[in-house]
Amino acid sequence: MPAPCFVRVARVERQSARHRVEREIRRLARRTDAANDSALGQDERAVELHEARKAAKRARYAAEPLRSVYGDAAKALCKQLKRLQPTLGDLQDTVVTRDYLVEVSHSSEHPIDPAAALIAGALIEPESTAAVHYEVRAAKAWEKVAARQPLR
Repeated sequence: MPAPCFVRVARVERQSARHRVEREIRRLARRTDAANDSALGQDERAVELHEARKAAKRARYAAEPLRSVYGDAAKALCKQLKRLQPTLGDLQDTVVTRDYLVEVSHSSEHPIDPAAALIAGALIEPESTAAVHYEVRAAKAWEKVAARQPLR
């Protein structure tokens, strides 16, 4: 049987780790709320969604070591964060791709062949459609993370 001081230390470490997970989830919530602010422009929203992806990653990395301690609740949280994080990453990829295509197709500094500009312009639409799809998936994934039970 472990000494009482080691039991106390283990309990304190578990509580500290659990508090870190909850703090990272609150950070993710703030970033998600900020991204959903209707006053934001497209660029500001993209920045906030990217910050939400990074917050989801931090929350997941904080929660993963707790799976053995908190069991199913921690496993479910990790699974939900695993769904959210890559979806936000895919969304960020569409933002970067669209920005690049717009820049290439409208660049006066380095003009491109009109046919290439037309193709770049045509590629913007599917990227925009994909972005809408990823936003819907991310919103659903976030709802599941937000509705979960805290680790106890």
